[in-house]
Amino acid sequence: MRRRSSAKSVCAKLCFCLLILSTTIMPQSGVFANEKVELRLWNVPEKSNPDPRLVAKRRVFEAFCRMHPEIRVRVLSPLAVQEGPAYESSEFLAMAGGVAPDVLTPYVRKIPAYRQQKFCYPLNGYISRYHKRNGRPFAGIAAPSAAWEPAIDGKSVIAIPQMFYALALQCDKAAFARGGLAGRAPKDWDELYRYARHMTIDPAKEPNSKPGDRRQYGLSMLTGYAAGWHFIDYVWSGGGDVVHSYYRKNDTLIPTPPPMANYKDLGIAISDATAYYPKLQNADNTLHKLGVPTGSSAYDLEWRMVTNEPKAMRAFYFYRKLIHQPWLRNGDHEFDITPAMLKSGKATDPQTGKVFNLNDKAVRKRIYWGVTQAKDNQSGRLGGVNVAYAMQISALSDADIVDQNQFFIAPIPSYKGEKHVAYVAGDYLAISAGIMAEDKPGRHSLKAIRDAAWTYIEFCTGPQAQRITAQTLIGYGLGEYVRPSILKEIGYTDLLARQSQATKQLWNDIETNGRVEPYCPGWTNVQTRELNMPLETLINDTPNPNTGKFKYDPQRIMDDTVRNVNTMILGKMPDSEVTRRSRIGWIIFAIMAVALTLAAHKVVRLAMGSQAKVDDNEGFGVGGNKARKRLYAWLFLIPAVGTIAVWAYYPLLRGLLMAFQDYKILGGSSFVGLRNFIEAVSEPKFWQYLLQTLQYMIMLVGLGFLAPIGLAILLTEIPRFKVLFRTIFYLPAVTTGVVTLFLWKWLIYDPTEFGVINSLILWFNKIPTPLAVFIKLAVLAVGILIAASLLLQAGAKTNSSRERWLAGILGGALGAMIVGYMIGLLSSGGAHAVCATFGGKFNFSIQSFLRDPSLAMLWLVIPVIWAGTGPGCLIYLAAMKGIPEEQYEAADLDGAGFWQKIINIMYPNLQALIIINLVGAVVAGFKESSNIFLMTGGGPQDATMTTGLYIWYNAFMFLNFGLSTAMAWIMGAILLGFTLKQLQILNKIQFRNTSVDQEAKGAKG
Repeated sequence: MRRRSSAKSVCAKLCFCLLILSTTIMPQSGVFANEKVELRLWNVPEKSNPDPRLVAKRRVFEAFCRMHPEIRVRVLSPLAVQEGPAYESSEFLAMAGGVAPDVLTPYVRKIPAYRQQKFCYPLNGYISRYHKRNGRPFAGIAAPSAAWEPAIDGKSVIAIPQMFYALALQCDKAAFARGGLAGRAPKDWDELYRYARHMTIDPAKEPNSKPGDRRQYGLSMLTGYAAGWHFIDYVWSGGGDVVHSYYRKNDTLIPTPPPMANYKDLGIAISDATAYYPKLQNADNTLHKLGVPTGSSAYDLEWRMVTNEPKAMRAFYFYRKLIHQPWLRNGDHEFDITPAMLKSGKATDPQTGKVFNLNDKAVRKRIYWGVTQAKDNQSGRLGGVNVAYAMQISALSDADIVDQNQFFIAPIPSYKGEKHVAYVAGDYLAISAGIMAEDKPGRHSLKAIRDAAWTYIEFCTGPQAQRITAQTLIGYGLGEYVRPSILKEIGYTDLLARQSQATKQLWNDIETNGRVEPYCPGWTNVQTRELNMPLETLINDTPNPNTGKFKYDPQRIMDDTVRNVNTMILGKMPDSEVTRRSRIGWIIFAIMAVALTLAAHKVVRLAMGSQAKVDDNEGFGVGGNKARKRLYAWLFLIPAVGTIAVWAYYPLLRGLLMAFQDYKILGGSSFVGLRNFIEAVSEPKFWQYLLQTLQYMIMLVGLGFLAPIGLAILLTEIPRFKVLFRTIFYLPAVTTGVVTLFLWKWLIYDPTEFGVINSLILWFNKIPTPLAVFIKLAVLAVGILIAASLLLQAGAKTNSSRERWLAGILGGALGAMIVGYMIGLLSSGGAHAVCATFGGKFNFSIQSFLRDPSLAMLWLVIPVIWAGTGPGCLIYLAAMKGIPEEQYEAADLDGAGFWQKIINIMYPNLQALIIINLVGAVVAGFKESSNIFLMTGGGPQDATMTTGLYIWYNAFMFLNFGLSTAMAWIMGAILLGFTLKQLQILNKIQFRNTSVDQEAKGAKG
């Protein structure tokens, strides 16, 4: 009995201990009730930042932390993406990698991609609870309907406005006063141009200028990937539209206005409710008549770009006028130079009747071209130049600071007779739908994390945060720049009275004329890449200085852009068209499948052939038992095969699956069959970028492949300091690749006069005329002599056929270049042009390098060659040591020269290595994207966009993973032949150690 009771006691104690242990370990309900929730955030300003706006934001964050001690904030470091078209993709990459913050901060144009990928958790429940708890609708930052519009998806709220702004014209008071225009803001485009022309001053063109005078442009204009941002407002101000919405019914697109949300039903208060709700009923009636389902969202419609329509084209032509219109200043006024004046060589001032001889160099020097800095900025020639702007478009929000002592603001002028439109955009806050519960302190409950994220959003957009922001700015003496409605709400009526009428008018325009930035799916791609390309083309299309004629037709430029955008980005290929083209898709897929199958078969055969050649009867510690040998071999291979399968072949199979899906990062992907392959091959730009990839590869291989071979030959021939020279040439490989690229981009390729190459170019221009003439004639003579000697070698019968062919090709190419250059000079100006070229000083102009569409690809290749030549030459040096000395001695006895040794001895011995490296260079050139991304981002005008970079953009910037994966497989299939050729060569080569061979020969001897 005692034993039985003792056993029961032990069992009871054991069960009790297990119960205690289980309640301690298992995350049951209520166990973590007292645990602080961890909230992960991005973009929290540092305490040391002195910017008043960021100081205010930091104080709001600190107030949140004090008021909510139950939430522990963990500030994450955002992913850093280089400034450029992909700059806004950091949150996309974070979502794809599972390291995104709990609160997302999208811009207007990014919300469609977030919505499409289901990144945003719906906020209706939180807004409803707020309404019940406070007895009033959720107002947030008291934004107008235009700011709320992109955040509403039918009856679902997916984001909350955090900040909104409008574009306005910022005018320099001093510049206006000097020009006699004090306080006179331009009201239409004609006045905008005249004012900008009057206030554009280049000291180099003004006879009465003083040393140190600053260059002043009448108007600042954005260029590059941000160019499309301001252009949209010009289109609206010209009476045109950027995009139109359509409802698809029975495969027909019906023009449809975007549905308007009923914010009252959503529990949201908008600041322009009085004007908004009367329009709502009319909009609902219109949609009902068109047959649009009730509760539809603007995201359910299809959108088309219409910037090629007549009213929208007003903006494009006006841009060209602002950038390129030639004009002259005559005393206190200016007048435009017409193409007829340029052609006649005489410009007549219509105001005074004075005639200017345009063939006079002094007059030519005084001609201005345009009233903006766009062309100089596009070419990069503004670096280091002290400039000022009389007018510029600025984004003004309730926290933006404009020194009203220096500037005054005004609405952006419109085309004469058209209504002014206020461009509205902003930042938003959203709860990430990718939040997952984790077995970490503060991250156990998914609901608690989401609640904490909403608490943060509610606080940051609430009245207390607005009060803190306003009081911070007031404390810095910036109260006059705070939104009038906030000043009124917090009781600062004295500051409200001191605000300028222009500031009040700006915010009133947002309420009455506000129009939100386009937010249709795919617009990020359009605004940051597609729309800036016609603008870049327009900027680079410099008119002929003698006729004023342009190379490109603006209407055709924009028509091509609109067609591409509507076909490949905004437009969805109809199912009927997909079905019709499915035959093409099946052909492409069949070719890929056959190619992959044949490639796999070829690889297996090569492997079996290699194994058959191995005569290994001894084995490796396993005797001659074949079964044991196979068993041991597989035991050794399993780790390697497993690693390759997991990290190489599994992603390939997943990628093949993604190519047939409309892939979503957070799940919910759907199969679309061959649609992605059909869209890929149907997109003209895919083939354009494929040709540009081929161009890049040819330049890289053609210019860079022979460089390490030539350098290796030179290093073998020099008698002394071989180690020193090898070290010098290898040093670029020691430097990080990114550092090397930025060194070339910002220092050597600096397009200003301070750049390394441009400084050298300008130095050549300073060479005295006699010496310059001697250098030119010497270079021409040397070139002719080299071409002639090569052609003579091609005709010498004593040379081998290989030598004659090589000499003939090189000599013919060099001779053709010289003859072509001379013919070009003669055709352009006859004998006078030849004499001027070779009989005068050097007249080199500053180069734009990476900003020149015609030569940007060449400038991309040179840094890669510079960095790779040194390491490559060491490989060839090592291989050259394996060439038997007896062959060189025999060649010397036969009287062979330098070239004969290279062609008949060196090349045959290194042929396999050269071919392997050649195939590898071709494959690497086809896949290259990182160097181009860092140097140009694919610009200018998409001149350096390659297939690999385009695939990256589609995947990680535009989140079109299915299409990008299909493109990657097509490109991979193209490269299969090169890869198989490399494997075939490797299969025929037997690698040996040179020193071992030499020792063996010595032993035999």
